Amino acid sequence: HPLFGEHLPPETGPMHFGPVVQIQMAQAAQRNERDRAEKATKIQRAFLESRARRKDQAPRELIRVTVLGIAGETIATVTLDAAGSVRTLKRHIEKDLGTLVQNHNLLVDQQPLSDDIGLRDLFSGVEPAVTLVRVDKGRDHLEAHAVSRIADAWRRRRR
Repeated sequence: HPLFGEHLPPETGPMHFGPVVQIQMAQAAQRNERDRAEKATKIQRAFLESRARRKDQAPRELIRVTVLGIAGETIATVTLDAAGSVRTLKRHIEKDLGTLVQNHNLLVDQQPLSDDIGLRDLFSGVEPAVTLVRVDKGRDHLEAHAVSRIADAWRRRRR
């Protein structure tokens, strides 16, 4: 039936694009996601600044941290209170990217960051940027459990 696309040849479906087109589509989607994240960061920063002004308080010192991927590409830009910690930064990244905090390993100059380090101390005098290494700790736990079960089975079999 023509309403259901049966009149189209099967090679015109989305799965039949060449690999170059698929890569270009994926790159365009990544650019769109970065653009949306940057716009959300700008809105978030403006909101935080206006809220601080409305409360007649001295505005908090905000810090803008660039989150990089392993290849050095910008994944997100997060704006948060400079008095926060790495743990706070991870929570903001979780909100922006939708990845669980437990799956974040943050690095500065290839050194892992402890959750309790203060952002003001960490970024004093340097450009605020971190590298996000995503790990799947749930999967790691399942794999460790599977290895343990296999080892137990081998031990029982050898007896």
